[in-house]
Amino acid sequence: MSAGSATPPKVFLSHSHADREHATELDAVLVRHGAETYLDQDRIDASDNLPERLEDGISWCSVFLLIWSASAQSSRWVRQEWNLAYDMRKRIVPYRLDGVE
Repeated sequence: MSAGSATPPKVFLSHSHADREHATELDAVLVRHGAETYLDQDRIDASDNLPERLEDGISWCSVFLLIWSASAQSSRWVRQEWNLAYDMRKRIVPYRLDGVE
């Protein structure tokens, strides 16, 4: 976040559960630098309607951080989140963990 920025970025972290450790580390760095974040493990309870909560989170965010990996590529949830962010015209920022295209 830049020094002159009035509002902190709101970042939705999209990731495969296999990449949870990386997502948690990125979340901590973002929060430490003033961002507000939406990480599923912190924002969604087991009793919640998952698709609805994810849509709420993506609607809320100003930046959709796509944590990309071989696991993310094969995740139907990551694909659904990505497509929803694209349809909502969110700013999508890819963060590659491995060499997968």
